[in-house]
Amino acid sequence: MASEILLSKRLARILAATFFRPLARPSAPVYMDCADRLEQAADEGGQLSHTDTLVIIRDALAAHPDSSLSEDEGAQFADLRQRAGQIFNRLLEAHWLEERSVSLDERWVVLSPRLAPLLRLLREYAEDDLAELKDFAATIRSVCETLLAEGALDPSRRQPEELRQVIKELLDRIARAGQQMRAVETVILRFEQEQRASGSASETLRRFLVEFHEGEHWVCYDTLERGGLLPKLKQARLVAQEALANPFAKQRLAEGIVAHRGVDEITAYAEGEEMLSRLERALAGLSAKQRIIDARIADFSRLSAAR
Repeated sequence: MASEILLSKRLARILAATFFRPLARPSAPVYMDCADRLEQAADEGGQLSHTDTLVIIRDALAAHPDSSLSEDEGAQFADLRQRAGQIFNRLLEAHWLEERSVSLDERWVVLSPRLAPLLRLLREYAEDDLAELKDFAATIRSVCETLLAEGALDPSRRQPEELRQVIKELLDRIARAGQQMRAVETVILRFEQEQRASGSASETLRRFLVEFHEGEHWVCYDTLERGGLLPKLKQARLVAQEALANPFAKQRLAEGIVAHRGVDEITAYAEGEEMLSRLERALAGLSAKQRIIDARIADFSRLSAAR
């Protein structure tokens, strides 16, 4: 949309220009572990004492003895406490942490509220416990049930705000399902990397015949292929396509957006059309991701057979 504000400008309103700098440094692992440990040690208000903060930073530095530090990170110091002080300053500079002085003798450190979403993303990338994929079937099934229910996106049956909320919740659920499917693809790629490094025929066979086919990643695969949800997803996509082609549905949705956000009718109509378009594309994307996973599995099978 012509009136849409660029993502970079929206981020600039809420994030300091230095926010991502720690992740761009060679010493990024130190900062990630510092943030992870600090959040775990913080109290319910996201704060901890200045002394405890420096101890945690020292422990994180000690866990990375070979980390490449620059001068502003204390590379010139042999004393771990001095290095910790420099890392602390960089965390303040990035606005991951904020200082709060209660008195001359009492200093506290508060974790930035912007840090939690970043840590959540990093932990998702590092996730290797795929038990949560067992929720994938329920997520997909709930999406199909919502869209295939009578009058799901019917503008004559839904109030404006109700229609907006239904579409928003559907987009959130589909996005979650997409993340789970990307996790499946990541697991398959990991198996492929390990298979390439296999040191013996028995290891290759065990990974292919046992480990790969007993993994949690098959939950997503079985849900779509054997659970009969692929045809339902196609039917659900048709419902979204019909709503996208229905000017009355878009007008009803626009009314909900006007009431919710207070924007003008023209902007709301364009945003409503974009929401329905994203819904249709997201549903199509689940099937596309499934085809990619099929290809990954076939690649792994061919690699295993070749080895």
